[in-house]
Amino acid sequence: MSVNSGNLQTFNKSMGGEGVSASGQLLNYTANVSMNTKNRLIPTSSINTDWGFFLFLFVLIYLKTEMNKPTNVNEYIANVPKEVQLLLVQIRKTILENATEAEESISYGMPAYKLYKKPLVYFAAYENHIGFYATPSGHEAFNAELSQYKQGKGSVQFPINEVLPLDLIKKIVIFRAAENKRKYSK
Repeated sequence: MSVNSGNLQTFNKSMGGEGVSASGQLLNYTANVSMNTKNRLIPTSSINTDWGFFLFLFVLIYLKTEMNKPTNVNEYIANVPKEVQLLLVQIRKTILENATEAEESISYGMPAYKLYKKPLVYFAAYENHIGFYATPSGHEAFNAELSQYKQGKGSVQFPINEVLPLDLIKKIVIFRAAENKRKYSK
């Protein structure tokens, strides 16, 4: 298709316009065209936008995300549905009773326990299960007992609609505490 200057002006007029950004600023936009070596019309757009508004929106979303992150285990548990809170409290109690020297914190966005400044176990609430993370060694040592649950390397999923295996969690915590003591205590 060959384009004469009249067609090009018509094309620019039909593709241009005005709009209003979310912040109320008037936006002008036009479509620019160029011709390639075969005399074909190639549109290239150029849009002037209110980047300040988008930056503000990005910062607002970022801060909202950061503000919702728990800073301690109490906050983490308080932010899950009520029916799951009881399960998390039971896991937390089991960990603290069987690794009395463990340090409790939030790491990777979930409750974390360290002993001798090294990871002991973690747990996290999800929509349909509670993830329990006792490092690969903690899971390998109890592979047979954990086989009925969905697993990954160093992780296991306990369905929230089933009874928690607190005795098994207790055994894993005791095993991991002894392992950390053997490897890292001085």
